[in-house]
Amino acid sequence: MQDLTNKIIIIAAPSGSGKTSITRHLLKALDGNLVFSVSCATLDVKGGINVQQQYPTRSLSLFIEPPSIDELERG
Repeated sequence: MQDLTNKIIIIAAPSGSGKTSITRHLLKALDGNLVFSVSCATLDVKGGINVQQQYPTRSLSLFIEPPSIDELERG
């Protein structure tokens, strides 16, 4: 696993894919070693790419797929 010290973790996913659940789990599991920030961009994937371009060695991007097409449509 990659060393996550001083990393910017970018989590991008469509609505209903579990971003909030994953983020809550990471915040609890890493107990104070993670800071949470919400950013709004025109498509969160484009915003994530922008962050990656600005911090290429400090960023880690995760794209979460929805569990199913039905869940994606519900989101």
